Amino acid sequence: VTSRLPVSSIVYSGGKSYHFIISLQTPLQTYSEYIRQAKAILDAVPEADKSTKNPSRLSRLPGVLRPDTKLLQELLYLGQRVPINALPQPIIEQEKLQATDKLFVTSQLIAVLEQ
Repeated sequence: VTSRLPVSSIVYSGGKSYHFIISLQTPLQTYSEYIRQAKAILDAVPEADKSTKNPSRLSRLPGVLRPDTKLLQELLYLGQRVPINALPQPIIEQEKLQATDKLFVTSQLIAVLEQ
């Protein structure tokens, strides 16, 4: 994961998973920005848990003993906040292109009809 994405922290769940946290230097402003960025991250790491695209999902708390496994959740890495430009960028150019294409076709159609 860390070869494909910068991360702010890594927590071992005390079970079978690792939780990679990306804490941004500058927060995203809208939910749609979050969804687009989450998709770009999930595309970069296809083996990631798809349920993490929900912004209200919590991660594991390091230093806590899990009651179900009696294993300790451990902080394995603690880094810094990540600049947004260090992450895979969402593909929004395609959306703009499609909107522009529709506008172009519409304007061409209007020009033909006006003749």
